[in-house]
Amino acid sequence: MVIKVPWTNPVSCKVCLAMQRGAYLALSLKDLVSHSGLAHPHLVVGYECAKCGKHYAGKHAALCHVPKCAGHKPQEEGKVYCSECGHACQSIAGLSQHERHRHPDKRNEKRVSSLRPSRTSPGLGGGNTGGILQQMFDLEVELAGERYINVKMPERLGGKLTSKQISDKRRESTYKRAFAAFKASLVSPGGDPEGPGPSVGGAEGVDVPVELRHPESLPASNDTSAESHDEVEAEEFLNASKLAAPSSPEEVIWRTGTLHDFLDCNTEGLPEEAVGLIHDLQALARELLAESSSCGGTEEVSPRNPRTAVDEAYTRVVRYLLPAEDAGQPRERQPRNKGRGKKARKRFRFAITQDLFHKDPGVLAKHLLRGTDPAARTDDDVKLDPEAVREFYGSLWGHKAAVAPSQGDNVNNAPSIPIDTVCHLFTADEVKRRVSRVKNASAPGPDGVKKCHVATRAKQAVLSALFNTVLLTGILPAEWSTNRTTMIPKEGKDASLLANWRPLTISSLVSRIFWGCVDTRMRRVVRLTPRQKGFVAEAGCFNNVVLLDSVLRHAKCGGGVVAVQLDISKAFDTIPHCTIATALLNKGLPPFLANLVSRAYVGQRTHLNVRGEKVEVRNPLVIVKQGDPLSPMLFNLIMEPMINELESKPGYRIDEETQISSLVFADDLILLASDAPKAQVLLSTVHRYLCNLGMSLAASKSFAFQVTRTQDSWCLVDPGLKLSKGDEERCHNLEGIPFAGPVDRLRYLGVSVSPWFGIDIRETRANLTEVLHKLCRLALKPWQKHHLLITHLVPHYLPELVAAAPALTTLRELDQELRVVVKKIFHLPQSTADGMIHCPPKDGGLGLRRLETQVVFGCLTAGLKLASHQYDPAARALAPTFLNRLGRVAKSARLPVPFAKYDLTRYKRRMAKQELERWAALPTQGKSVRSLTGSKVANCFLLDPTLLKPCRFITAVKMRTNTCGNRTSVNRVAPQPDLSCRKCGLQLETLGHIIGSCTETKALRIRRHDEIKDFVMSEIHKRDLTVHVSREPRLTADRVGNLQPDLVVATQDRVFVVDVTVRHEDGDYLRLARESKVNKYEVLVSKLCQELGRPDGEVLPIVVGARGALPLPTIAALEKLGVRGSGPLKTISLMALRSSIEMYHAFMDYDGPLVPGTGDR
Repeated sequence: MVIKVPWTNPVSCKVCLAMQRGAYLALSLKDLVSHSGLAHPHLVVGYECAKCGKHYAGKHAALCHVPKCAGHKPQEEGKVYCSECGHACQSIAGLSQHERHRHPDKRNEKRVSSLRPSRTSPGLGGGNTGGILQQMFDLEVELAGERYINVKMPERLGGKLTSKQISDKRRESTYKRAFAAFKASLVSPGGDPEGPGPSVGGAEGVDVPVELRHPESLPASNDTSAESHDEVEAEEFLNASKLAAPSSPEEVIWRTGTLHDFLDCNTEGLPEEAVGLIHDLQALARELLAESSSCGGTEEVSPRNPRTAVDEAYTRVVRYLLPAEDAGQPRERQPRNKGRGKKARKRFRFAITQDLFHKDPGVLAKHLLRGTDPAARTDDDVKLDPEAVREFYGSLWGHKAAVAPSQGDNVNNAPSIPIDTVCHLFTADEVKRRVSRVKNASAPGPDGVKKCHVATRAKQAVLSALFNTVLLTGILPAEWSTNRTTMIPKEGKDASLLANWRPLTISSLVSRIFWGCVDTRMRRVVRLTPRQKGFVAEAGCFNNVVLLDSVLRHAKCGGGVVAVQLDISKAFDTIPHCTIATALLNKGLPPFLANLVSRAYVGQRTHLNVRGEKVEVRNPLVIVKQGDPLSPMLFNLIMEPMINELESKPGYRIDEETQISSLVFADDLILLASDAPKAQVLLSTVHRYLCNLGMSLAASKSFAFQVTRTQDSWCLVDPGLKLSKGDEERCHNLEGIPFAGPVDRLRYLGVSVSPWFGIDIRETRANLTEVLHKLCRLALKPWQKHHLLITHLVPHYLPELVAAAPALTTLRELDQELRVVVKKIFHLPQSTADGMIHCPPKDGGLGLRRLETQVVFGCLTAGLKLASHQYDPAARALAPTFLNRLGRVAKSARLPVPFAKYDLTRYKRRMAKQELERWAALPTQGKSVRSLTGSKVANCFLLDPTLLKPCRFITAVKMRTNTCGNRTSVNRVAPQPDLSCRKCGLQLETLGHIIGSCTETKALRIRRHDEIKDFVMSEIHKRDLTVHVSREPRLTADRVGNLQPDLVVATQDRVFVVDVTVRHEDGDYLRLARESKVNKYEVLVSKLCQELGRPDGEVLPIVVGARGALPLPTIAALEKLGVRGSGPLKTISLMALRSSIEMYHAFMDYDGPLVPGTGDR
């Protein structure tokens, strides 16, 4: 968004007019800037001088330029000027680079114009090459074996080309490769070369792959079945309630052996109630399997309904998991009111923001990233009609797909997986590992079971017994079919439309744990196509973004590429259930497991909460539940036949042996082809496949572009792709794919990708700067803002920076912006050492790691893994392209090229070590670094900021860097007339003097000493009552006189002389303090041993740093006294630190009276 200065007349917001959001009229520049930040937070605001056209990124710089602007400068001889902005360049090459970076659309128009032929004949170098080449390919097949083809072709083409042009074109290697690919595409899937091939549009001959299609099960045009939808679903539900009879001898052997192992499970060490439940579940499994074997698979009715028996057992398990209800129910919190007045609104905003931070800081971070107000209530802004919701999702989830699965056909010829490989017994350890992956705040299902209810070993053992019963009988509890659906609005979409809401379906937590264990087992034995990067154990976002960027770079240097970004409408909500079993069977999974998973989607029902009213949807025929751990795997398996079909067709050829046709991340799909006809075939394949599954493409949300080579460069053109016009009853989207031009940016996996520039982070930098400024104004405590920055905001931008691998200068600029914001948050002077910001908390820093280190390490590590991908030949073929780009990053970071994994590990350690060394080498701010490095006890307040109040926390941070507001510190910034102490005037006013030797703080120092001494004494008595402790005994020693140590501790075999001292951490002060105490009191050891009758004794100085440091000898001395554990050590450290902070605050009491003669308070 460009704003022209100086401001003259009221201006309407052009963005609002373009988006049809009304005509906002700004009366001043401030109004327009404020409006753009609130209404269009994602736009980058720039400023342009109306006189000379010069651009500025900041308002201050633009307004400073306006009074000095003399208008357009006269053109100088010998320079070339840009026709768009008037920028002067030294040469035509400089003008070309200027247009390439500043005006890519104009530069692209010039390049496209060079493609147009100068003759009236279309030729073979113009923009209509694809259609002429397609006609030539058809004539090549038709005239194969005949003579004088170069003469016959012009006649058949209607005189569009001459025989010389035909002859020259047919001799080109690119034409030969394209024709070879065309002939390969004519071969039918069964291998018949005479079969009909796909047309240019790809509409004919492209259908759903046979993996998910069964001709006999497709619905006929006139369905005469008398059964209604509800009757069919009721029959399927009853079939799912029956005990699954063995389908093969292998399954009989598996059930017999597994039941035997289940009955022999060890229950030692478990409570009686848990053991009883496990025995009941074992008896139920034995009973049901015995009935099944006696029936022999017939339809006789058992005296005990298996489904009822399993449901009763599940009810008992849930009753055991849930705790007893408390007598007093928590009182519901009343909604906060804003109140009246500025202070009341400020308190309201702070309270709402604090509640949101404690409840879910991630949501608060999203408000910052979106530019919305977290204190604004938006729940009542959009009111959905319950009847409209019921009708929308009833029709969306209730339609039946035209495709039905074949029964047991392993079309992919995947090796059959033995049933005992994935269907072995569940153990308590396996359940424990799955429970540990569940988030603490994970929402409970309709049965109310939460993570805290299944956290103990006994309950996990009961769950494993329940899962084994379900596995052996093949009967799922009816409670697992009941779900609740939460509707979440999509970011940046119109919330008044139901299509812009994402339904998150939540089932019972017990069922999620069960299917999560099944999902883990399946992933161990099932290998997906390497093109699918979503929901797999690899850096899928980075890999796909880097591959896309590498393909664009490779194509711009080669023969060009066509890229199509597709948007699948309601992908997870329209997956047909009838394809689940076949998708699992095609991967070689046992039929028993495939049927078990398929039956889990029979008889489902869910409740959508709309305006306090529950809208029930029963028996959905499509949808894999978003929020269920098994859904990602099922979605990938159902989409895999389409991906395999795409990879079997001609796409973008990287080299003679490798090609790539698609980049897939879950439902985010990008098609790649060498030219428009091949891209049209790929697009038609995807469109027909999805249509036959009852799914659809959103053409208006998809984009396409073509990189075409010019004589000496490349340009972007519209490939003109359209969705195939197949079965019009099921394929409704017949629109063309919009063109993404040079100035457009595609958001792919959270990264901005420009067809012209590649990965583009210019908007990311501007957004990060804007978000940081909003963070400073947020109604949070300083440590809360810092926590939000480290845990949510920086990780949000980090993946895009890692994929882009920008220059180190860019990363260092971003690090500087982050440091400025952190210092502003904690009210630190800008001269604060960088080590305080970037070192980890255990070393005394705030823990904000440098983006430079994170991005360099992350992109190089991920790049190495991608280049050596075992199952992705396209990644290995493109490795030279992206490794060349990463090599420049490695050189900038002073890493060897080529680099290895251990080089990156050494780099990461080296950067952390250098950061700490630079901080420790500072003459003033680094004095205490060595004393506090590597101590979690001394730095406990940095690890847990709630240990100190916000004001004390800020003072503690300033103390760590010696940047408190005393005279000596201020003198480093602005010379002071007098540096002596403002209270006593005896020494220089330094931090060490204030909290260590000033006469005004002597009483506070004595109190600090006594508090630590009393605490140590109480801890000794608490841990060993037989120890005798004397407090401040007056002892006489030869040649020394009277000595009075703080404590004399006498154990059964030793005597300890204990003396507490608190010293300022400056150089070796702590070590010297310990040595002085030992030298002072060691003369008492032998005398006390003789008087108390102990064989041995020792002097134990308790030396504590004034800023919380605890040296290792002090920790060892406390352990000898029996004071062990991190709790007492942290208490001693915080006692010293809090007392020092109180001393400093009392000394710097600005509300006190003026000191006579100084002008200070």
